[in-house]
Amino acid sequence: MMVCLWLYAYGVGVFSSRKIAWACERNLAFMAIVGQERPDFRTISDCRKPPLEPCKEVVVQVVRLAGEAGLVQLGNVATDGTKIQGNASRHKAMRYGYMKKTIERLREEIEALVTAAYQQDEAEDAVLGSRRGDALPAELARREQRLATIEAAMPR
Repeated sequence: MMVCLWLYAYGVGVFSSRKIAWACERNLAFMAIVGQERPDFRTISDCRKPPLEPCKEVVVQVVRLAGEAGLVQLGNVATDGTKIQGNASRHKAMRYGYMKKTIERLREEIEALVTAAYQQDEAEDAVLGSRRGDALPAELARREQRLATIEAAMPR
């Protein structure tokens, strides 16, 4: 489940373990993956830490399989509204040597994504510590403080 969650989150551009945990509680696609077992952000973060090489290989295989199945097109696409007639054959466009280069490029991109996810988690850990990040701010945590805040805001 964690590998599936990790792959889907990376596929839709969610890298932070806190944001993944939040999505597991509020996003139907994420909820379909985890079901009733909603992992904590620490569990998600810790899942990426042990031996990461097998997980990276799984990501490479999933991306390659999705590309072969026609579910995704690999690479960046930028459009400026220009319509260009294409006449290249998809089957002959990629030679074996280029396939090896593409696999290496994919591995480097996956390494960059994993590194970015680690950096984002570390930055959030530095700011939030062991808190989830979606709790009430400290100034609103107690009723007395909320009441004082509201009373101070009323004259303004």
